Amino acid sequence: MKRTALLIASVALAVFLVSGVALALPSETPDQTLMVNGPVRTIEQVGNNIWVGGNFTQVQQRNGTVVDNVSNVAVFDSTTGQYVDIAPMLGAGSTTTNVRDIDVYGDDVVIGGDFPGPSGTQRNLVVVDGTTEGLISWYNSAKLQSVLAAPDLGRIYGGGVSLSAFDVNTGKLLWSRAQTFVDQSIHSHNPPAGYKDLERDGSSIWAACACDDVSVSSSKALALVKLDTEGERDANWVADVVATDIDGISVTQSADRLYLGAGGTDYVGAFSKADGTRIWKMDTSGSTQVVDNMDGQLVIGGHFWEVADQANDRCGFRSSDPKTLDPYGECQTRKGLAAYSFGGVLEPDWDPAYEGKYNLLWALHVEGTTLHTGGEFTTVNGVKQLNYARLSVDATPPTINSVSPADGATEVAVDVNLEATFSEAVDPSTLTSTTFTLSKPNGTPVSATISYDPATKRATLNPDVALDPQSAYTAILKGGAGGVKDSSGNLLADDEVWSFTTTLPCTISGTSAAETIMGTASDDVICAGAGNDTVQALEGNDTIKGEGGADQLHGGIGDDHMDGGLGADTANFTGSQAAIVASLLAGTATGEGSDTFSNVENLFGSNLADTLEGSEANNTLNGAGGADSIVGLGGADVLKGGGGPDMLDSRDGVEGNDTLDGGVGTDTCTTDATELSIVGCER
Repeated sequence: MKRTALLIASVALAVFLVSGVALALPSETPDQTLMVNGPVRTIEQVGNNIWVGGNFTQVQQRNGTVVDNVSNVAVFDSTTGQYVDIAPMLGAGSTTTNVRDIDVYGDDVVIGGDFPGPSGTQRNLVVVDGTTEGLISWYNSAKLQSVLAAPDLGRIYGGGVSLSAFDVNTGKLLWSRAQTFVDQSIHSHNPPAGYKDLERDGSSIWAACACDDVSVSSSKALALVKLDTEGERDANWVADVVATDIDGISVTQSADRLYLGAGGTDYVGAFSKADGTRIWKMDTSGSTQVVDNMDGQLVIGGHFWEVADQANDRCGFRSSDPKTLDPYGECQTRKGLAAYSFGGVLEPDWDPAYEGKYNLLWALHVEGTTLHTGGEFTTVNGVKQLNYARLSVDATPPTINSVSPADGATEVAVDVNLEATFSEAVDPSTLTSTTFTLSKPNGTPVSATISYDPATKRATLNPDVALDPQSAYTAILKGGAGGVKDSSGNLLADDEVWSFTTTLPCTISGTSAAETIMGTASDDVICAGAGNDTVQALEGNDTIKGEGGADQLHGGIGDDHMDGGLGADTANFTGSQAAIVASLLAGTATGEGSDTFSNVENLFGSNLADTLEGSEANNTLNGAGGADSIVGLGGADVLKGGGGPDMLDSRDGVEGNDTLDGGVGTDTCTTDATELSIVGCER
């Protein structure tokens, strides 16, 4: 859009033209900002204030709450997006008035369109102070589609069906160049006539227009013309367009080129400033209504749903239904907004989809790495945002919300898939076998397939073969240089490192019912399931997993590991042919072998002289037969001597929490001062 002089370094421009590589484009998701309740036609900036013009009456929050009533102009803070109450009321109470274009010089804001001045007099052009709301002057003008401030020339230009110049200080009309527009003997398409957009470069004014004759007779379509500062057309400069290309709507410039957004045949094109030669042209499925420069790229907006990425592609006509499929099948989907390099290369990965009314986008304003957009839309990238939206470059590094298996996890299945969920979308191309790795402690990498789900922002590492049982593994998502990036190119700041240990796969599995499960004479891994089960492992060095339910776990002969899992589980040694020494606190037992256990709450001894020790939790310790020594330790315990002269010790420094039953035989019970219940204790 309008720039007094936009000169981009020729060396940098050459890089873009050759490589077609895009620099930083903003996020596809809109910032949390306010909105307006009607079409936005123009956006400009004064200091930290963003001026938005169009045809609307309210500033609203996303939930529909009205922030303030306005009339065709609203001002927002460019950093916070919040409302700034300094806009003039232009055409208050009328639904037919419009602000069509805004330009700025210094702190002053030039506003053109179709609206009244004082006492209802039609003025259509006003200058206001861009920081205080103060009106500077009203200018009498015909309805305007474009304005251009040239304070160094002492002028303000206004474009409509004619081009006019006004004194910047007094508002006096200096001249008006009435032109002949759109010769229907030449053109079948009849676009609205007029100067749609004005761009200045020193002594030249470039105009995007729908016109055939500007001061001199011409048989060529003049969608883009060159004027001098007196409004006279340079007849020697003719843009290389054809008759059906008549409707020039928006123009912007680089050092040696002009970029035109057009309707009629609907396209965006690049032209030489020197002689009007067309350098490239890309078809769009609807009018390209606004063009602007952003970080070495050309950003375009309009009522298109597709754009070309090849010079001769044809995009589907959209006048009756902008959502119909492309009848030609040659163009790329872009809903209202797209970006090209200055060399005409479509940015392949940037598609912030706009949806809403037919016209979609009318206005763009580039503020560094932030893009302000306006038009007739209701959502941006699926997020509700009415008519005005701000897209910002994401400078925040991605983080990882969760990983699975969790760091430090044990008993992890050998066929596990690793998952990492990110805080934001990441670039899938940066998730590779070098940035997402799994390895053994000796550093041997695990061969795996890596995938990414953009809907959940989750990366998955799927090992090509099952992991080794009862083995430690370490996973790393690489951060820093050469690491994982988000969709805006920000690197994961640091390596994410986590470890886990795999389990032994089940060789015998139970069900969810209560059942008795028998092992074999081999080394078994018995997984009981969810019921209240009785598991008898028999011989072998077995692993018993009680899993769910209140289970009875019989290890049998051998060095066994018993994991009770959920529920109140019992390590049961009633069949042992050797006395048992077992401690829930230590998680060990000897007698039939050297056993270990975890998640076990209760012990049932043998008929021999056992030594049973509880833990700091609530335990039931049953000595069964024999002269047993039973120590409860912490918790509210139930100590049962069973048969034989037993020794029961419930002392934990807490009175009244334990139950002691000496059972048959002459038993010795050592307790705190009181307990819940003491029976069968003779000494």
